[in-house]
Amino acid sequence: MAGKKDSPVYIAGFAVAVCLVCSLGVSGAAIFLKSRQEENATVARQKKVLDVAGLLRPGQELGNDDVQALFEERLVPALVDRETGELVADVDGVGPADYEPMEAAKANNLVAPANAAKVRFQPSVAKVYFLIDEKGAVKKVILPIEGYGLWGFLYGYLAMEADGVTIAGITYYEHAETPGLGGEVDNPNWKGSWKGKKAFQEGSDEVAIEVVKNARGEFQVDALTGATITSRGVTNMMDFWLGQNGYGPFLNKIRQSGPPQLDAAPAEEQS
Repeated sequence: MAGKKDSPVYIAGFAVAVCLVCSLGVSGAAIFLKSRQEENATVARQKKVLDVAGLLRPGQELGNDDVQALFEERLVPALVDRETGELVADVDGVGPADYEPMEAAKANNLVAPANAAKVRFQPSVAKVYFLIDEKGAVKKVILPIEGYGLWGFLYGYLAMEADGVTIAGITYYEHAETPGLGGEVDNPNWKGSWKGKKAFQEGSDEVAIEVVKNARGEFQVDALTGATITSRGVTNMMDFWLGQNGYGPFLNKIRQSGPPQLDAAPAEEQS
């Protein structure tokens, strides 16, 4: 006669108990680690901003606390009315530090007009970062950008000099492009080739920068070898975010009047 441990009921019950314990363990770990994962993701993006702003040396490694301290010391988040280019203090009581433009656009179903970059939502208020010196003067403007490449969306940052024309750098913090091909958007040499290029021709609001084969002059960047679609995607991204549907009005205001005057303290700490 088979013992209780050999019965189908016992085996099934034991299996269910093991699955339950394991699922509780996995769920508990996920909840416990969620805040740490979110913090790491935030710090990773902050580090990319520091990099494109020119505040990190090649190969320099910083801990989370050091990244956050440098970010808060040198970068001021600000909100920009996309249509007018004017700075705004908050959106429904949410300040620059906590406001997420794309999340707000999705929540309010602010669908972007048809565009080659395949940007799906168009926030009415955008978020930018000002790189400031020790006196609080704006030296560069960091613009979040996104757009479709070959396999999916690329998410990153474009740094502009305080003249609103000259590109200071570009970087991506998330993409699914093919390593060695479109994935070369991460190549330091390619990213470095953007520095000093001009986004607009003098006296024009039309976006002039483009990614092409055999680039020449100040309005062109070399295409990625073997990655025609990704290269075209980057050009489309520039057209959208530097144009009238993106940061165009804001950059035009900078070109006409210069960068805004800011206090050295981040926006949420100002009185």
